[in-house]
Amino acid sequence: MLENVPGMQKIDEEKEGPFQEFIKLLKELEYNYISFIANAENYGIPQRRKRLVLLASRVGKVTLPEITHGKNKIPFKTVRDYIQDFTKLCSGETDPKDPLHRAGTLSPLNLKRIMHTPEGGDRRNWPEELVNKCHKNYDGHTDTYGRMSWDKPAPTLTTKCNSYSNGRFGHPDPTQHRAISIREASRLQTFPLSYVFKGSLNSMAKQIGNAVPCELARLFGLHLIENCTNKDS
Repeated sequence: MLENVPGMQKIDEEKEGPFQEFIKLLKELEYNYISFIANAENYGIPQRRKRLVLLASRVGKVTLPEITHGKNKIPFKTVRDYIQDFTKLCSGETDPKDPLHRAGTLSPLNLKRIMHTPEGGDRRNWPEELVNKCHKNYDGHTDTYGRMSWDKPAPTLTTKCNSYSNGRFGHPDPTQHRAISIREASRLQTFPLSYVFKGSLNSMAKQIGNAVPCELARLFGLHLIENCTNKDS
């Protein structure tokens, strides 16, 4: 099983890229394979996260995993489903029972900004004096400085998922003026609560942002095992 960003399958005009070379190797080794773009929210993960997935086996036919969540299917899992029960925090605070449930300290300016940001909102909700000069005549990248929405999947968690100024990582509760904590980010990647991360906060955020959502890996792994043990294969 392979997972990477969708751009991995891009074909270079002058030469084959690493993904195409890998496919050629699979064929030479007589692997059956299938590759597709998977959005994690379609498989019960509380996050919109599109990734290239490749499943391969030399034992039987490999099929696409069934999409289980979405329109006319099981409703998407949401931010509320995974982080609403955590202790409430504000900028700079830490849950005494869980050192990874810690809110980064916001600057005075960013604290004012997030206080003017409603659930699901962003810099377009701010008064003029709080908007960066570079954003005043620019409508793009509106996720920056945004808050998540309780009843939607989270945006794609990046390696800076605990930073308020690097994406829509503001906590959805408008009374909690902070970005999500490392623990909350890990839950939105479906890590178990018992999982222990090591390193600095920035290092842990990088580990989380680079990870395959645990439950997605489990689901696709089980699907591949089922393909390999199918009597019709």
